[in-house]
Parts: sequence; structure tokens; C-alpha cells
Amino acid sequence: MALTYRYATDSDVDAIVAIEESAMSNPWHKDNYLEAIHSDHAFVVVASEDDAIAGFAVFYLTPPESELPDIVVAEAYRKRGIAKALLHYAFDQLQSQKVDTVFLRSLNPCIGCGRRTNWFAPTITTIASLHH
Repeated sequence: MALTYRYATDSDVDAIVAIEESAMSNPWHKDNYLEAIHSDHAFVVVASEDDAIAGFAVFYLTPPESELPDIVVAEAYRKRGIAKALLHYAFDQLQSQKVDTVFLRSLNPCIGCGRRTNWFAPTITTIASLHH
């Protein structure tokens, strides 16, 4: 079945936490995701296949800017372009909320940092300018 992209709901949080805990040495807590889901200044998007969550991304909103503090794809779904598709879906949502710049804050260097320009550096980096 094809992946679908949508806003996260409360029922997704346990799966999101499991993905986060499997990938991060200092994972977010369940309450952090619930707060983002219910906030007017944040949102969480997920990639899902049937009832399984394949990955997620969290965005904080401070229009005209946004920050991406957390994006993770479950190990079984990696290397399929899901993170990129999550970003494209989220960028469409951000544009509708008058956001034109997205920043990434990465406190830990990621695997593969050297392969992509301006991608997951251990600093605050502009990863997208959403101007058309």
C-alpha cells in the first residue's frame, strides 16, 4: 500500500515515541508530542502505511518562520525518500500558514551529513525558503 501524509493525532503518539526512542539517544517524551499536536504554534506530520507510522516531523511556527526540531523515519522505512516526502508535505502546510523560511536545529550530527548541502548540520541552518 502507498504511504499517506497527514497531521498526527493523539492515537499516533505511541508509535511516534517508539520511533523516536529507537533512533535518538536523548528522545523526546510523549507529552512533548501531545503538546505539539494540540498547539496553535506547532504541528506534527506523519507518514503512514495502513495503520503503521513510518516517520514523522515536528514543526514550531513563528510566521514568517518555522523551525524543524525533530524528524525521524522508522528504520524499516528508511532509504525510500520518506523524510523528503514528509518535508514536502509539511512545506505545503507551512506555506498556507504564511511561513516562508524553515530552520533546522540539530544538536547531534547525523549519519550522512557530508552527502547533502545544508542538511542536518550541528547548528541552526536554513533548509528551505518557501518563496515561489
